[in-house]
Amino acid sequence: EFIYHEAVPELSTIAAVQGANLVNGIGFQVTDEEYAGADIFARLVPMKAHEASSMYSEEKAKLLRKYGALLEEKDAQLESYMSSLTLDNLNINEEQANKLPQGIVDRCAALHANKTAISDLIEAMSQLAEITTDVESNLGELTHMLEEEARAEREFQAASGVQRTPNAHITELTREFQKYSEAHARAGESNNTLRKAMSLHVNNLKILARPLQEIQQLMPKLSSELNTAEIFKDVKLVLNKVNEMKAQRAQFHADLRIAINEDDITGKVIAHGGGRQEGLQALFVAEMAKHERITQLLDQNLLAQQNILQALTENYAKAAPVLKTLQDV
Repeated sequence: EFIYHEAVPELSTIAAVQGANLVNGIGFQVTDEEYAGADIFARLVPMKAHEASSMYSEEKAKLLRKYGALLEEKDAQLESYMSSLTLDNLNINEEQANKLPQGIVDRCAALHANKTAISDLIEAMSQLAEITTDVESNLGELTHMLEEEARAEREFQAASGVQRTPNAHITELTREFQKYSEAHARAGESNNTLRKAMSLHVNNLKILARPLQEIQQLMPKLSSELNTAEIFKDVKLVLNKVNEMKAQRAQFHADLRIAINEDDITGKVIAHGGGRQEGLQALFVAEMAKHERITQLLDQNLLAQQNILQALTENYAKAAPVLKTLQDV
């Protein structure tokens, strides 16, 4: 076989191989998601940022608690004041005031439907009195019998010189007698109360048994000279202001709560880089200033309550005599 042998040339005699540019390189950012993918640490918040966010959340909670307590105090004060006023008759006119109440009309109809209601009631009271008298008589007889039995027992023991235990039947009868005596005493108190109520209201029942026209004549009437619409005008205006104040207050408080719940400065805290406590406090103060507009509106609303209640007091004092008349009617 033929083996080809080629002489090994000297290195210096070999020409250098020139490089060839086969592709052009493209520069890129190592943080570009197109090349590096999503950052697996993107949602990882530093612990210092968590702590700073918690401190800011406490500042927000303090603000909410402060205004929550103020609103609760003012609302309680307003509720107490409004409950002391008699405003039920504020919208009653002359015709409504002079109209018989439906309750009286219903009672009149019931009495007219049952013509013997009053006489039956009087008869029932008489029967009750007779029963009470009979029970008192029976209890008196029992008292006398028990006293006689006790006296006879004492005489027997004195004559015989024998001390014996009380008769079991007599003891049981005495116990029952005391029980029924106490029940009769309580019933007597109830009867007396009922009798007084009957004496007080029987005339009223007789009035209700009359025709409605006669009852209408007996009822007190509101003078036609009183212009209730004009008298109550200022009171109603101030009451509208009170309702408007309450609605605005509730809306402002709700807006403040929503704004605080949506206030998240975690990103700004991370950008701040933690830093010193003084820097964080300055950041908190600057961020809390965003809520000053709503808190100022709340402060103005709370301050206005005293002036509105003062105006309501003055106008209510002017209308109070007419309201008292309507209440009496």
